[in-house]
Formats: sequence, structure tokens, C-alpha cells
Amino acid sequence: MTIALNTDDNSFGNPGEVGIGGVFRDATGTWVLGYFSSIGVSNIVEAELKAILFGLQIAWDRKYMRIKCYTDSTHAIDLISKQDITYHPHASVISDIRDLLSRG
Repeated sequence: MTIALNTDDNSFGNPGEVGIGGVFRDATGTWVLGYFSSIGVSNIVEAELKAILFGLQIAWDRKYMRIKCYTDSTHAIDLISKQDITYHPHASVISDIRDLLSRG
């Protein structure tokens, strides 16, 4: 069964106080699970990445192996899929996401 994960963030400034969250839905679009968290003061890029990371960690813990992850941040997608992150300020978060994606 494929699960859809939609992630997003909300911030009061950039940087500013940030909340992240996501929703899991099954193949029919039915809500399965949701999550949210306050991550303190952060910037938009880190918030988008952490929303994805938290969602993937939950998916892994629940043994959801087939996931379609949706985000409105093309920058986060580029960081995860294409870019050299050796000196990126969020390299550890990006590496954790890549690790989770490679497990499946």
C-alpha cells in the first residue's frame, strides 16, 4: 500500500518561530495520521526540511515503505535530491533524510 505524505511549515518571520506538520493519506485520500511540532526559532529552509524528516521518521517507525512525499518547497527537493551538501548549514538534516530514503 502506498501512503501519501504532505508536509509543510508555518513561520512568524524568517528566521522566526516555526511550526511544522504533515498528513498521511492512503491511496483513496483518506486521512491516516497527522503530526505537528514546534521547532523553535528557525528559517524556512530548515523548517521545510525538518517537516519532511519528521514525516519520514514516522513513516519508517510505522513501517510505511511505499511513500509519496509532497512538499511545496522545490528548494528542499533540490537539496535532498541533487546538491552537494558538504558545507550546507543544514547538511545533517539533509543527510538524515537521504538515509531514510535509502532504507526502502
